[in-house]
Amino acid sequence: MGITIAGSTIAGMFTAAAFCTALPIILLLVWLKKTGAKAMPFFVGAGIFILFALILEQILHTFCMVLDNPVSRVIKSSVVLYTLYGGLAAGVFEETGRFVAFKVMKSRASRETAITYGIGHGGIESILVAGMNMTVYGVIALLVNRGGLSAAIPIIGDEATAQMVVASIAATTPVACFYTCWERISAVILHIALSVLVFRAVHEPGKGWLYPLAILLHAGLDFIAVLFQQQVISSLLVTELMISIFAILVAVFAKMAQVDLAVLNDHELDLNTTMMYRSEDYEGAIRLVNEGRVQLAPLVSKHFAFKEYLEAYRYIDANRESTMKVIIDVDR
Repeated sequence: MGITIAGSTIAGMFTAAAFCTALPIILLLVWLKKTGAKAMPFFVGAGIFILFALILEQILHTFCMVLDNPVSRVIKSSVVLYTLYGGLAAGVFEETGRFVAFKVMKSRASRETAITYGIGHGGIESILVAGMNMTVYGVIALLVNRGGLSAAIPIIGDEATAQMVVASIAATTPVACFYTCWERISAVILHIALSVLVFRAVHEPGKGWLYPLAILLHAGLDFIAVLFQQQVISSLLVTELMISIFAILVAVFAKMAQVDLAVLNDHELDLNTTMMYRSEDYEGAIRLVNEGRVQLAPLVSKHFAFKEYLEAYRYIDANRESTMKVIIDVDR
């Protein structure tokens, strides 16, 4: 089998592998620096994806798709059933994993937790599904170009499978590698948005319905991918555009801190806001201190003279985890 893989394809594969691996790492580092959030939810999200999507879901796939039985035959006999199964299976397992994670992490009830988790969940998928696969394909392409099909068989397993895999790699174009990167961006956006939705389902009263909605939305995006696999949608460009638009719409819907103005109006409720503490707050605080019910000394981490104000801010930046209050004494 005299197949030669184009150098541009190999370069595209390794570029896509590097991009899909670096994307979640860079996103996490920028997010942590911007918000000061903890990194732990990132690793929880990655672990939940591995457990629920790569282990538990694959057990179901083995029975419903790999093994020959009445269930698998029925599912594979219909494009509609195949699409429904593929989308709903991913939605149920991954969103249930999210739900369990946020229940376990209930003490970390913040927007930062939801977003950091989403970066981890979508990020590990980007690394394992796209980054590693593209790396493996690039290595196989190099082996085939140097030693022919036989050089790839030890990695792939057998000659028949090797022929199919190598033929698929040879048909891959640099544009397809670009689409892989594009799809991972959309997928990470979706995972962050779905994480926010499920987080709200766990933490906001009356928002439990967001959990099943997240399952359906997740399934909806996977429906698009399955329809392309089944050639119902023939254009990869159209598929990626649909996925991106879908992910952005879900992200817009998932935003937190929404106020239902209709409820306020129907119940004649008042909504008062403020940009700062009121005079009553200061008076109450002063009273508590004067009565000895609040001790301020333990809250002060360090004092600086006024002329050392730059050093004071550097100290705060360098000790965010252990600093409560830093006092700049204007009379020193």
